[in-house]
Formats: sequence, C-alpha cells, structure tokens
Amino acid sequence: MTSQFLWVDPKKCNGCMECETACALVKTGEKDPVRSRIRVIDWNQKGLFLPVSCQHCETAPCLAVCPKEAIHRELLGGLMDIWLAPLKALNDAGDPVAELLDYVERKLEMSRDMPRESRLFAGEVLQGAPRFGEFVAGPLKALVDEKAALIQGWVDAGRIAPVDPYHLIFSIWASTQHYADFDTQVRAILTPTGDEHLEDACAFLCRMYAGLLRPNGSD
Repeated sequence: MTSQFLWVDPKKCNGCMECETACALVKTGEKDPVRSRIRVIDWNQKGLFLPVSCQHCETAPCLAVCPKEAIHRELLGGLMDIWLAPLKALNDAGDPVAELLDYVERKLEMSRDMPRESRLFAGEVLQGAPRFGEFVAGPLKALVDEKAALIQGWVDAGRIAPVDPYHLIFSIWASTQHYADFDTQVRAILTPTGDEHLEDACAFLCRMYAGLLRPNGSD
C-alpha cells in the first residue's frame, strides 16, 4: 500500500502561519487563516508551535509553503509489513508463553526504534483511519483473527491460562506502544538518561504477562 500522510516536526516550526494562509487561500479563495483546515497551536510559555494537519489533501498547500520543512509527507508503503511482522511471527510450534513474551519484547523494541512511525500510525487511527481504513478492516483484521484463533487454540489445549485472545493482543499493543506514543510524558516522569526505562518496562511487562498466561500450577 502507498497511502501518504503529512508528518509534522514541531521542532522546526517557527510559527510563521504561512501554512494556514496557504490552506485558506486554496480552499476558500481568501487569505483568512481562520478559515484554514490546518491549525498552528501556539504554546508561548513553552516557546513551541505545533501545526496540526487535517490529512485530507492529496496536494497539500501547507506542505508547499512551509519555509522550515516542518511539514512533510511520509509514505506508508511497507510500514505495515514491518509493523505487523512481530504478530505474524507468532508460531504454533513454539512454547505459547515464550512466543507471547517474545511478541511483547519485539513490540517494545519497535517502540524504541520506530517511535515516529508508531505515532504516525496512532494519529491516523485517531482520525478514523481515513487513508487506510480498508487495510484495517481487511488484511489487519484477517491477521488478528488468525492469531486470535491460534491463541484460543492454546487456551483450549490448556497450554496457557484462559484469556480473551483479542483483548490480549489489544493490551499488548497498548502497553508497548505507549512508550513510543507517549514518549515525552514517560521521559518527563521517569527522567531516564537513555533508553534504560524500556529495559525496566520489558522486565515488568514480561513478568506481568507471564503471570497472566501460565496455566495454574506451572512454573
């Protein structure tokens, strides 16, 4: 798939508001920023400007006029294949608990290595997935259905404790991608010097999921 997105880098935005003016001119014929589809949030106390793009345009005027290249396109091309590879890797032949803990670890690694891509994906979903809704309802759902059936098979065979396979997958997504999507919040609270907090997160999450997944009476 080759869906395109506008990606915003607030560190480059200087608050010139040219994107708002260009958008309003193209969409309404008037140079009235109030009528713009894109909005630049001005956080004066923080000295930060954040352009919030609408994602509706195939040819985005805000992209063309930005003097600081704070707005640019990202192609989603092969990102979904990379993003879903850890889920695809769940193997029926492996130990179920080990397979699922490996999945947790791989998702955390992706949050460390691909935080921007995670936020890009999250932002698209929060908007209702206008660019790849068909992918979510089609190939993504089919893959989740397939792996949920695999997990349910492990439950039915007594190889892991009873869990709802869909909510297990959702919870793994939420608990691992949080460290990418809310990286600023996490770092502000934990004040790590590097990425050591992700090692702590991995240890915590693996203990938590191991306790949830191991059948009663197993080590």
